Amino acid sequence: MSINIKNKHDNIVLIVGGNHINTLGTIRSLGELGVTVYVLVSGYKYNFIQYSRYVKKIWIVNSIGDSFMAICKNIISMEKAKPIIIPCSDDAVYNIDKNIDKLINRFIFPNIGNKQGMIAHYMNKNNMVECARKSGLTTPRTQTIDLTNIDDSINNITFPSIIKPLNSLNGQKNDIQKIYSINHLYEKIENYKERYDKMIIQEYIESHNSVMLEIIGCVLSNGQVYIPGILEKIRHYPNNDSSGSYFRISENRFSLNLNLIKDFLLNIGYTGIFDIEFKYSRSRCYFIEVNFRNGGTNYLYTQSNANISYVWYLDSIGALDNKHLNKAKIGKFGMYEERDWKNIGDNISFIKWVSDIFKTNVFTTFNTKDIKPFFIRLLNKILLNRK
Repeated sequence: MSINIKNKHDNIVLIVGGNHINTLGTIRSLGELGVTVYVLVSGYKYNFIQYSRYVKKIWIVNSIGDSFMAICKNIISMEKAKPIIIPCSDDAVYNIDKNIDKLINRFIFPNIGNKQGMIAHYMNKNNMVECARKSGLTTPRTQTIDLTNIDDSINNITFPSIIKPLNSLNGQKNDIQKIYSINHLYEKIENYKERYDKMIIQEYIESHNSVMLEIIGCVLSNGQVYIPGILEKIRHYPNNDSSGSYFRISENRFSLNLNLIKDFLLNIGYTGIFDIEFKYSRSRCYFIEVNFRNGGTNYLYTQSNANISYVWYLDSIGALDNKHLNKAKIGKFGMYEERDWKNIGDNISFIKWVSDIFKTNVFTTFNTKDIKPFFIRLLNKILLNRK
């Protein structure tokens, strides 16, 4: 499960997340450079993260919230230098944010002004979108609907629209649904009432040339916002509004205003790694959401000469210099292979898919330097039909 790594620095990193590519990409980004990696991962079932050769120590738990502070106390007792925490899931972000007062003197972690509860405030999509709008970013028309009093909270909705959980922490991705009419909305709301009190509904932005964009970067301790490049999602699975399955580092042919993104993050007061999504449509870039954590495509940035996780690590220990603040190399392709092959037939021919395999520079799981997670994932996901 683990190997001995010669450290470049005394500070270990605790990566907190799910049994997912977000976590695996962050482990590899840091482990390849000799950083000692500890991992707290949720999900005993069919865990493949534990098999990465870069994992020095791992805790596998049912729930991050139930174990987070106990494991942090355990780490404090073992380490002399301040450990750094990097979240890779919304649950991880939330548990850091609600324990800031206990962590602040012992750990380095993403935060908003070192104030407990502030990230949770902006994880609320209504607050998030409002701040983006005030910062000058273009946002879809958005309103909150009260599922206990629907008629009074629905106002001037245009269709099609998108309905989403108000907070991604308590929400599930498959509860993000396209709505085509008022009757369809009422039908969906009936299914959501057991899980949510409130949701948001947004104008659905679409045109023939719509493209989903993602930006992963970090806000440094001196307030500098590091944005190494733009990621363009070429294919998705299972639909055009879900996570990308084939993507590339792209030139900014979308006229995305990076300065407004920087203003938005600085207006929030955030410090740490971020993952922001936009939708390019109708010749404009619409803000979709910000996540206060590392994203699933982070390892493509790493292999494109822009190691965001390592930049954040170096800044946290006061060892960052400008030579690490690289721009990502345009034209590098990445594939979420366990999802992208499912597009064969409906969205792409087998021959085209094989051609894209040969163009791909980075796979999210397959990695010749760290091969075990791929084979464990293959065994569980494909051969044994496990999730």
